[in-house]
Amino acid sequence: MKKTLSIIIVALCLSLFSKAQLCPEISYSIDKFSGDTTKSSLPVDNVSFTYIRASGGKTYRYMYLRTIGYTANVNKTGVIILLKGGKKIEKPNEKVEVDVNKYGDGYVYSALLSLTKEDIELLKDNDMTDYRLFIYDGSIKAPDKIKKIVECVFFL
Repeated sequence: MKKTLSIIIVALCLSLFSKAQLCPEISYSIDKFSGDTTKSSLPVDNVSFTYIRASGGKTYRYMYLRTIGYTANVNKTGVIILLKGGKKIEKPNEKVEVDVNKYGDGYVYSALLSLTKEDIELLKDNDMTDYRLFIYDGSIKAPDKIKKIVECVFFL
């Protein structure tokens, strides 16, 4: 039993190490209390992704978006993600948060989206070009990096 557990731990560590080499922009962690595993990306073009596998097997997939706006709007909703080829991911009821920009002018608008498997497939197969949080737009300068991050976070 002890030997089997040791082998499983070594295999898990090797698996995480090899994934870290393929995807250096991704952080991996295992919660020592719950056993939940988390993969998170660094932001690219103000976009980041998180995947959580709870110890019971349930999974959670998130996308975090942020952009700057110069007027204050609170309690607003609506996120649109534009993909190359005219495809879109629309979340009209998604809450858009606002905070004062501590590092410059204006306000920081952000949204944390819960992604469906269909959303993830669209992001994996299509270049992301732009996004809108309520009325504030952000653009993607590195769509290939975003696609690689989606692959690393959700498929490796």
